[in-house]
Amino acid sequence: MLTAEAVISPVRLDVDIPTLRVYADAMFHHGYVAKAVIDEHGGLPSDPVVPERVSLSVDPDGSLRVIGHATDPLVAADLADTAAAAFVPKLNEMGRILVPGDAAHGTEAWKEAMTMAEELGPVGEFTVAEWAN
Repeated sequence: MLTAEAVISPVRLDVDIPTLRVYADAMFHHGYVAKAVIDEHGGLPSDPVVPERVSLSVDPDGSLRVIGHATDPLVAADLADTAAAAFVPKLNEMGRILVPGDAAHGTEAWKEAMTMAEELGPVGEFTVAEWAN
């Protein structure tokens, strides 16, 4: 399996890296990224898009790496770029998102992140610093 990365850099970071890591991971796994990848590249909603086709890592400086996984390097790059394009707007809403009405169905990490968001307010502003393609 080959990989390609899109790098998302903080323009402003208002929380520490461990908090960013928890929140970004919860946002990445919530479904926005998977839906964008499926819409653009095909697949079923039940497919394990995250982490099979795209994954996320957080660098010590707060940069985020969206990683596309595929047997073709161009497809891996397209997956990374699609995921990054879907993820950045949601990431920039951090702290402004309300807990879904039916939060009982959310993951524990998601519930924790939403609680943190309500307590913290905005956690920063992010931009794609480097596209995979």
